[in-house]
Amino acid sequence: MMKALLVSFGTRGDIEPFLAVGEVLRERGWEVVCLFPEQFRDEVEAIRYRFHGFDPAFLELLRDADGQRIIGGGGSPLGRVKSWIALARKGMRLNRESGELQQRVLTDESPDLLLYHPKSLFNIIWAMANPGKAVLVSPLPGVAHPLEDFGPVFKDHGRLMNRLEHWIVNNIKAATARSFARKYPEAYSHVETSLSAIRNAFVRDRPAVYLISPSLFDRPADWPENAKIVGYFERDKTADWTPPSELQEFLENYQRPILISFGSMTNPEPEKKTRIFVDA
Repeated sequence: MMKALLVSFGTRGDIEPFLAVGEVLRERGWEVVCLFPEQFRDEVEAIRYRFHGFDPAFLELLRDADGQRIIGGGGSPLGRVKSWIALARKGMRLNRESGELQQRVLTDESPDLLLYHPKSLFNIIWAMANPGKAVLVSPLPGVAHPLEDFGPVFKDHGRLMNRLEHWIVNNIKAATARSFARKYPEAYSHVETSLSAIRNAFVRDRPAVYLISPSLFDRPADWPENAKIVGYFERDKTADWTPPSELQEFLENYQRPILISFGSMTNPEPEKKTRIFVDA
């Protein structure tokens, strides 16, 4: 039996797409193993996947004031920079421990296929060391491949500045991945670890798929061939659920609905952002 290891950080919006892909793999006879934040253990084990857990403190960081300011976009630009620095300091120990955990899980599980979230920077190096056995999987655009319409924090600063911001962030990611690789020379000494080589690996050379509906997001014409828009994945959670008659009637009358929701991330400005939806 072939084995797939799914690695993802973040909140439910980062985890659910991986579980949906895992469902497809299991239907095709694959063994599925997950490495997610510890908060998702019970849910994952309930659907009979083996589970390894990141320290629960990772998600707790996103819920404190600095995490909310960064993810939710609150505060001034200077305030967000200060929050980035504070969060980086808080996360140094967790990053070190997460690298050790990922290396141990990758070694012990020896997967035939690794599907990894763009936040999981350690896995970029493993992908370079194991060509053809790893795919970057993202539920959001703009996390690796540059976009002209907005930068890596989903703010539009103009075409040139947006691309520059993507380049800077991708180099920071490459530097972080390189620091992981240097801790395990016995496993990765044969891997080219210049910043350009690592950056090119996840931007240009290694497979990357975006789990986004092409009806809502057109693939940019200047993206490299390795980056694909493959559509949204949702696992079947309706086994014990029947939709209300009002919903069934609505879907029969309106067959191309768009659902707008708040997602799973923290929101420092709930009233302001609710008003945007109401006014629309």
